[in-house]
Amino acid sequence: YISNHEGDNTAEILSHEGKLYMLFMANSEYDEAVQELAQAQRYFEKIGMVFAIAAVRRCLGTMYLKKGEYAAAEDCVNEALAQYLSLVGEQHDDVAYTRHQLAKVYLAQGREAEAREQEAMAYAYCTAIERTRIVPDWLFGYQG
Repeated sequence: YISNHEGDNTAEILSHEGKLYMLFMANSEYDEAVQELAQAQRYFEKIGMVFAIAAVRRCLGTMYLKKGEYAAAEDCVNEALAQYLSLVGEQHDDVAYTRHQLAKVYLAQGREAEAREQEAMAYAYCTAIERTRIVPDWLFGYQG
């Protein structure tokens, strides 16, 4: 999904934005991360990189979750999930991880049943492709 055309610096921008995102996360600088991610989203919208937009929306959702802005977090993660589903379908790592992120948002809102539903779908995908080694890393304890 990243273009390598001469003069296209998309891969460089993705790398830069990812590094800034991680730096801000490590330092709990969520407002700065939101600003950087919003800037990245505008760029990716301008050049039509829908997959990158979905990734940014999911990251924005994480930032809003960290800030306690649950409605904004839910909107961002749901938008990312819809984009991923339309691009790659249900059986994809990014869909599973986004479902996990949505479950975290639901949990923060006290919506445990909805959280478990999202985790169950993510867990089913991970076990179906025999990625059980990653399941404990990011699932909150769903036992299918």
